[in-house]
Order: sequence, then C-alpha cells, then structure tokens
Amino acid sequence: MYLVRNVSVCEYGRKLLISRQFIDSRVVYCPVDVKTFRPIDGMARKKRVICIGNNFKNRKVMGYDHLIDIITRIHAISPEIEIGVIGKNDPADYPEYVDVRSLNKEQMVNEIASSSAVFFTTTRNLIMNSMQIAMSCGKPVVAFDLEPFREVIRDGESGFLIQCFDTHSFALKLVDIVMNRYEEVGRKAREIIVEKCESSKVASQIISVIDR
Repeated sequence: MYLVRNVSVCEYGRKLLISRQFIDSRVVYCPVDVKTFRPIDGMARKKRVICIGNNFKNRKVMGYDHLIDIITRIHAISPEIEIGVIGKNDPADYPEYVDVRSLNKEQMVNEIASSSAVFFTTTRNLIMNSMQIAMSCGKPVVAFDLEPFREVIRDGESGFLIQCFDTHSFALKLVDIVMNRYEEVGRKAREIIVEKCESSKVASQIISVIDR
C-alpha cells in the first residue's frame, strides 16, 4: 500500500493522483530490459508496419475501431506495405491481408527489428510497455497525441504523435516512414527509453522510494 500511495508510472498519473486524492508521488516508469530489446545490426528492413496488442479483453483499450480504419487506409494507399498485428487476437477480426500472430520475446525482437515502424491506436491515457519496448529496439513509433505519450515521444524527434482520431494523417505518416528512412528518430527513441526506463535505474528508483 505504501508503494501504491507514493509511486506513479508517469507524470500524467502523478498529476491525476494529486488532483483527485491530493497525494503526491514519485514518478517511476515501467522497466525495460534494454539489453534484450535493442536494435539488431544488419537486420533487413521490410516494407512492414506492426501494431503490438491486444492483451486486453476490452477492445477499446487497444483502439480496435481506429486500428481497422488505419489498416484499411494504409492498404488503400500502398498495397505493397505489409501490416502485422502482434498479440492475442483472432485473425477473423482483421482483413485477410493482415498478418496476425502471437510471439515470444525473442521472436518479438526480430519482428520489431525487421519492421519499418511500430504503431499504437489506443486513446487511453497509459504508456504501454510494448511502446517502450519498440522504442528500446530503436524503431520510430506512431501514436495518437495523448499526454502520457508526450513524456517519452517528442513529436518528430523520437517518434510521431497524431491528432486524436485523425486516422487519415495516421496512415499517411506510417506510409511516409516506410518509404523514407527515419533512423535518427529511432536512435533518439532508444536514448529516451534507456534514460527513463532501463531496468537497473528503475530498480534503484524503487529502492530509494522504499528507503526514504
């Protein structure tokens, strides 16, 4: 209970806790194993974009309606772009041209490394661990412009934030990333995750909260 009262996993959560319960807390981001989730040199870059999810029963958490719209738009603009959805999903829920799979950790690293970009369509105010992992792997990330995401994604610098519900611009940005190279954006994304979320740093932060 002590930790729950004094730790938030993002600055947005900290502000929310203050506004609703008048309790301040220490911001400690969820940890990422940056040694496992890292860029892989020499991995061929495919004309492929992937969405990581859904591990929630509630499809709204994933932004399923927006996901289908974005997928359809990408395919209409550039049918040659491969689209993958990684997680616990029923292939019947998706168009036949979408690759729907569930992967283990090692497979996930390779899947991210061989893709051009990773995208997330949720409109819920939470920083997903899968987003942190994709950034740790040095990939450009595209998501809707939500306040928590701004803590790890600097638009145009370490990722791309799209106005909420603008699925057309969202799809165009993914096509743009596939057709052009954004290695510097991916490098900056990894730097931010190493700085904020590296496992040993997070462990030290938690220990400091317990010991204070």
